[in-house]
Amino acid sequence: MNILSLEILAQTVRESRTKQNLSLEEVGKLSAINECTLKRLEIGGYFPSLAQLQKLADTLAFSLVDVFIEKEPSSHSFHFLPDGLTEEQKKEIAPFIDMATAIRQQMLLRKMYDRQLKASALNGSFSLDVS
Repeated sequence: MNILSLEILAQTVRESRTKQNLSLEEVGKLSAINECTLKRLEIGGYFPSLAQLQKLADTLAFSLVDVFIEKEPSSHSFHFLPDGLTEEQKKEIAPFIDMATAIRQQMLLRKMYDRQLKASALNGSFSLDVS
């Protein structure tokens, strides 16, 4: 199974952007992706949609294939399954468990980002560009 590597994506976006001498603001305008979102993405703290991935790949001229890695279904997720399932049944269910885990990770990242955003607003370092 191929999965998106946030670490590789962050590195790829950062390197492609800097090689082309583009600022986050410029990439944001070219890709129609919020600059704040791009900042989070470049530190590996944002899980982009497929549409955003495609926009970034087109804007920064990198291949989407390069940001995905091969990963075997995680056997650690099998402890959530009821006893008595065959290996085939476990393999069929594993992608759903992995998807639920990824959604949970995205929710945790979002909470962390919201806390940081709130803290920066309280410290007076928050600014919102509504143009």
